[in-house]
Amino acid sequence: MTGKLIEATIGNMSDNDDSKVIATLGQMMAKVDQRYDQIIAHVDLKHNDAMTKMDAVYKEVLTVRQEQSIHQTHHEDINDRLDAIEAVPAVGHDLKHKR
Repeated sequence: MTGKLIEATIGNMSDNDDSKVIATLGQMMAKVDQRYDQIIAHVDLKHNDAMTKMDAVYKEVLTVRQEQSIHQTHHEDINDRLDAIEAVPAVGHDLKHKR
């Protein structure tokens, strides 16, 4: 889009208007630079939003994994206690057959 605008502007000027062409190109480049900065700022903002959401999901996954680990440890403790109770001959024989 800017390229067509530059061609149209240059096409309408005579060869003696070099300083005008340079000034016009400078103005156009300033507008292009400004628009570029706006686009980059917009992309950075969207990237930061996405990263913030990803961080929240990551923390939630870590929390769930920690909870699962604690839950598994509780099951292992219960199984160890049950094995210890079943190891007592008088009690263990009856419990093993009921399970």
